[in-house]
Amino acid sequence: VAPLFRLAELQESQRQLATAIQLHQRALAIREKNLGVDHRDVDSSLMRLAHLQQAIGEYTEAENLLKRALSIREKTFGAESSAVKIALFNLALAYQARGRMSDAEPLLKRALAIGEKSESDQIDAFAPIFYLAERYESLHLYPAAEDMHKRALRIAEKHYGTDHPEVGKVLDNMIELYKTQGKFAEALPVAKRALAIQEKSRGKNHTEASRGLNNLARIQMELGQYDEAEQSLNRALEIVETNHDTIHPNVAIVLDTLSDLYKKQDKAEMAAQAEARASHIRSTWH
Repeated sequence: VAPLFRLAELQESQRQLATAIQLHQRALAIREKNLGVDHRDVDSSLMRLAHLQQAIGEYTEAENLLKRALSIREKTFGAESSAVKIALFNLALAYQARGRMSDAEPLLKRALAIGEKSESDQIDAFAPIFYLAERYESLHLYPAAEDMHKRALRIAEKHYGTDHPEVGKVLDNMIELYKTQGKFAEALPVAKRALAIQEKSRGKNHTEASRGLNNLARIQMELGQYDEAEQSLNRALEIVETNHDTIHPNVAIVLDTLSDLYKKQDKAEMAAQAEARASHIRSTWH
């Protein structure tokens, strides 16, 4: 079957996915005949084929193949093996792609349990935790979502170190969760820490630092910390104007926040000036 796989890979690289699927189906049939339907090499073919069928929207067919692959892995490697965990996660993502989160959730929980049994807070558990947090947040189950984010944070800190950008990504998710709930006091220290990570990893004058400053200013505004918010926004504005130019879209984003800040302070003229400048920038880019 090796020549079939090479030909299929060539077709994939040329985006001839329907032809690639036919070649993988032929390879799968050969393996099933020669090795048996539950052989681990059959599992490999099933996974490749499922990936391609998802890519062209054949979701039902892909799900059936992923279920078969899961069954083979359970028999071959054991129900709590890392191979089964990966198969569970792939099937859960297939369900999620079709909006079937009620079907995906138990698979994600099982994948998470397998990852945690092998070693507490292993990086293997990170992806299932992330998707469970997203699931709970979409259902407005905020305490459960917060718990998942905190677990993801512990894993990221343990695996990458406390100042790694991956930790910053988890913190960004926590900030959005707190903001959704109106928990701005809880969001504030998280936003400050996320900003510090951005500044340390990329430099204080990097564009990402301006994004962090803008987010921080939004939170400071909600807490009535107007002077601090203005300082954050002035820094953000200086960074984006230095990295880009005075009519870049990122400048408009900061100006929008600055306009909102001035409105909260009843500084109508300054708000109008910031708003007009942001509008001019957008008209220049469209």
